Amino acid sequence: MGSDANGCIGNSVVTITANPSPTISISASNSVICSGNSALLTASGVSSYSWTSGPNTATYSVSPTTNTTYTINGTDINNCSGMSVITLSVNVTPTVLATTSSTAICAGQTVTLTANGASTYSWMPSGATAVNVTYTPSVTTTYSLIGNDNGCSDTTAVLVTVNQLPFITASTTNSLICSGESVILMGSSSASTYSWSNGATTMSISVSPSITTVYSVTVTDGLCNNSSSVTQSVSACTSLNELRNSNSINIYPNPFNESFNLSWDANNTSGEETQIYVYNALGSLQLQTKTTETKITISTKDWNSGSYFIKINMKAYKIIKQ
Repeated sequence: MGSDANGCIGNSVVTITANPSPTISISASNSVICSGNSALLTASGVSSYSWTSGPNTATYSVSPTTNTTYTINGTDINNCSGMSVITLSVNVTPTVLATTSSTAICAGQTVTLTANGASTYSWMPSGATAVNVTYTPSVTTTYSLIGNDNGCSDTTAVLVTVNQLPFITASTTNSLICSGESVILMGSSSASTYSWSNGATTMSISVSPSITTVYSVTVTDGLCNNSSSVTQSVSACTSLNELRNSNSINIYPNPFNESFNLSWDANNTSGEETQIYVYNALGSLQLQTKTTETKITISTKDWNSGSYFIKINMKAYKIIKQ
């Protein structure tokens, strides 16, 4: 209401519209994240946005290292402004460490792996969950470790190199000998170092055991070693009469392979039937035959290598099959 210079009075009315302040909503792809990870913040409710220390967009990708509060200001179509805040919680990502008792082992050996840096673990490829795990890998293997702590995880790996054992086979040139005889034992391997149970260090050795004896040989090739053994059988060779030389009986060839010949002086036998017995070194009968001839060939294709004894008319002779 008002009056002019002439004292006249008048009035007028004005209407003021009050628009409400806008409500800004903020959502996060993850309200709790692990350090090193990111979250996407999304605002809505206004037409323009401005993040504090951030972009002028509705979305904002953040990677906080600690608990952090983010503020956004916005203006609606009525030019009214509003503000909103959101707090992200950050859990520390663990730093997982895997160690091994040995980075290189020989085939057949075990290795212990140890986890550190988290509260729970998972070993791969086995799926074991213990802090300490034991494996016996047959080949070089990479073991992965996943560690978890407060929902956050870290991954690491450890390599275990597996060296194969050197090949070794122990053998004898004659599996059965008489007491007092010598025999050659051999170790067949690509390794460079040999060690026999009798102290010898060469690839092949000569032994003269008086009783049946087991000989072992160990070979070493760099990091790894391997062993093999051979049993050398020994006979006292006392199951026959004492051997006696005779010029009237010939045995040839001796040693022999697939057969040998026997011949004798007909004057000594006078056409009588000759009994022939062949025994192995253990005294077991290998062959029994008789003939009125003065020469005979005996096949030995199925005989084992070793020493044998022929008994002819109460006389004994030693022969050897190679």
